[in-house]
Amino acid sequence: MLSEWPDILAGPISALPIAEEKGLELEEEKRLEEEVRKRLDDFVASGRFDKRLAVAREKEKDRALDRA
Repeated sequence: MLSEWPDILAGPISALPIAEEKGLELEEEKRLEEEVRKRLDDFVASGRFDKRLAVAREKEKDRALDRA
């Protein structure tokens, strides 16, 4: 009967720490995604995005003219 214990412990009970770790990883990933989304929204709303986009477009236009 004691030989059955290792088999019992190798089942779902031993998977609990792994499941908890995965749950924590998912929570951290979700938190990071929300933080990135918030920062991106703030960046776009601040107007800096439009300024940087205009500068990048101007640089690309200059490069295209240099190649032509």
